[in-house]
Amino acid sequence: VDDATRVLEACGLGGSGEALRLRVAAQGLGPALVAELRASVTAGDLAACQLAIELGAPADIRGRAHACVAESVAGPARATAAVRAAEAFEEAADLDAARRAWSTAFEADPRPGRAFDTVVAALASEGDAAGVRAAYDKVPSVASRLGDALAAAGDTEGARAAWDAERAAATVALPWQLRTEAELESAGKMQELFDALRARMASADDLTREELATRCRELLGGPLAGTDEAWESYRALHAADPTNRGVLEALARIAGARGDEDQALHYLAQLGNTDAPATDLARWQRQLADILTQKGDAAGARAALLRALDVQPDDRAALASLRNLLQTGEDWSALAAVHAREAALVDGPERVAILAERARVTETHLGDARVAIEAWSGVLDLDPGHADGLARLVALTESVGDWAAFVDHARALAGTVEGAEGAALLGRAGLVLVQRLRRDDEGLRELDRAAASGDLTAAQAVERLLTGKGQWERAVAAARRLAAMSAGAESIEALARAARIAQDTLKDKALAGTVFGELLGIAPDHPDALRFSTDLAIEAGDLVRALPLLERLEAHEKAKDLEDFDTQVEVALYYHRYGNALLAAERVADAVARYERSLELNPAYVSTLEAIGPLYISTADWKGAERVYQKLLQLTAGLGDNEQLGRVYGNLGRVEHKLGQTEKARKRLAKALELNSSDVNALRAYAEVLWDAQDWNNLLNVYNNIIYCTADRDEVVDAYIRKGHVLDVALGFEPRAAQHYEKGLAFDPAQPDALVRLGELALRRQDWAVAADFATRGLAVERLGARLRGALLAVQAVSASGAQDATGFETLGREAAAADTAYADAANAESLHAVVRQVLAAGPRLTG
Repeated sequence: VDDATRVLEACGLGGSGEALRLRVAAQGLGPALVAELRASVTAGDLAACQLAIELGAPADIRGRAHACVAESVAGPARATAAVRAAEAFEEAADLDAARRAWSTAFEADPRPGRAFDTVVAALASEGDAAGVRAAYDKVPSVASRLGDALAAAGDTEGARAAWDAERAAATVALPWQLRTEAELESAGKMQELFDALRARMASADDLTREELATRCRELLGGPLAGTDEAWESYRALHAADPTNRGVLEALARIAGARGDEDQALHYLAQLGNTDAPATDLARWQRQLADILTQKGDAAGARAALLRALDVQPDDRAALASLRNLLQTGEDWSALAAVHAREAALVDGPERVAILAERARVTETHLGDARVAIEAWSGVLDLDPGHADGLARLVALTESVGDWAAFVDHARALAGTVEGAEGAALLGRAGLVLVQRLRRDDEGLRELDRAAASGDLTAAQAVERLLTGKGQWERAVAAARRLAAMSAGAESIEALARAARIAQDTLKDKALAGTVFGELLGIAPDHPDALRFSTDLAIEAGDLVRALPLLERLEAHEKAKDLEDFDTQVEVALYYHRYGNALLAAERVADAVARYERSLELNPAYVSTLEAIGPLYISTADWKGAERVYQKLLQLTAGLGDNEQLGRVYGNLGRVEHKLGQTEKARKRLAKALELNSSDVNALRAYAEVLWDAQDWNNLLNVYNNIIYCTADRDEVVDAYIRKGHVLDVALGFEPRAAQHYEKGLAFDPAQPDALVRLGELALRRQDWAVAADFATRGLAVERLGARLRGALLAVQAVSASGAQDATGFETLGREAAAADTAYADAANAESLHAVVRQVLAAGPRLTG
């Protein structure tokens, strides 16, 4: 085998069917070779196909192999191979492939058989009537089946024509008579069917003739009951046998069909007097009731139906007819009783439905709520989750005030519905528990569940109940929830109530602040929220946060009735605080305007007077400042607060000094220092008075007191510079002046006023290097003013000249003149120095 395989491979036939046959012979048909065999068969290798057929390969492979063989041959051989392919494909459940193979077999050998039947059935299932005809054209010997095949394909007319042709060619009539009768019955052509049956009776034997006669009587008593022939035929039968119940029943039916209701009643009455089974008697009473109903005799029809029920109590057809009759006549009590009888005959959902209908009739038409409650309760006994029953019981128990039952039914109904409807039911149950049954805790739980599910009415009730019970924390939470569920004014009011409880009752500032913050989120201009939030911000010292709140609050404050004294005081406080916030934002003019409005409303408001006084001073509004401090003096004198009174005297003295009232100023300042000798502001104001009076000795003592009392480094430095200026310019004590400037530098080594004055003193001593060093240190200071920069450059220029640096002198002199035009006309070092001394002598500070 191996040698043969190598020879085939050398010839290029290693993958051929012959090679595969050798490997199968050597190894057996394992999974690997099955896969290889399937691939070779699919590729159309005839040797592999023959091998698959011989070996009995799996059905799908054999189907492909036979199909491949069929394609390679013709005639009967092709048909045979195709049939085998179809059978193999059917075994493999590949029906599409099987159909194609059967079609091949039929095309190769068109004759009756399995291939023909399969092809025709497939064409008929597809509705291909033309294909069916073409197939039958190829096999004329089976033309008798064409009509059936066309009917299966949906070609009714074609089928009828084929049957007619077949009938005309038939030699035996009976089969076609039977088929004709079946077609007429199927088409509902009962008169034609009757005629056909009568025609066949003429040639039938006795037994068949009796069967056909019975069939004819059935047609006359049923579909053909309205015909004269039916009437005459059954009257003759009745005359022959007056007690025949079947004939009597048929006559009653025929009379009814002819519209002869009296005759129908006559025959039915005769039937009722016979000794017949209960089912028959009940049926005849129902028929009698139908006729009486048609005649408009409702009472007679009702009596007939009751007689039917007497003989057959479980006659559901009689009950249904009686129910319809009673409903038409609006006899609701009797109808409810019929529903009860019907319900007793059935079980399960049908019984529930009948009892529910009975309950509806009882509720709607009988008007007795308690009886209706009992009826609906019967429904719930069978179906506890009956939605309609629960809904009706909720309404009925509420109408009669059966509150405990109402709560139970409302809870049960709420469990069957979702969303807003279920929440509303829980809310209603909760309100009843609280208001009617006095079961507050239980009611609150139901209301809270309803509110949590989105019921607004329940949420409102929860808040009211909690507030009434004094459960303040829960009341706040309930009001906040209500606000979240509401909109517009209702939401605002709910948050306002919550905030007031937190503020006034709970005294919980943090909670109140949170709620008022929520309120501002939906009502940015709400006055209570603005006021409380403002208070919180001010208490926290956060005037930046308070300012926009105060701005929005102003419109509300302006709208208040200012005729009331307490209101005036409140609004005055608001404007005072508004002024403080504006001042913190460095909006001085706006702050002054609000302080002034505060004083218009409360002229004795000490805090506002103390706040606006320094602003008047800072803006040099001396008359305004005088009014303020005179008022403060009036309000604070005699209160025993010497520190406060001293500040008032000190500020008033400063203002009076600016207004030229020197003596009054001295007295005020002396009084201020008498009350508080360490009042630095009063000391500085007193120093200004003494400076203007050129009372140098007392002035020096005042500066010493400022240095001793102040804790402000800049005030200490300022006092030393001013003392140095007095000692140098006024008293001519240059060395002592230098000492004071140096003491100032000890507190602030980069103080440019002290540096420039020490530099100028060094120029007087012709200590050029020291002068230049002081000036250089001064120029190193950032953001120097023009006068100070010019003086420092001038000191540098003079020191350069003294050091024989002519170029430096010229350059620095030009820079000094550029900074301050006072030095522009200095022609040499001496004149430049003279200008520097003149500039420094004009005042103690060049920096203001």
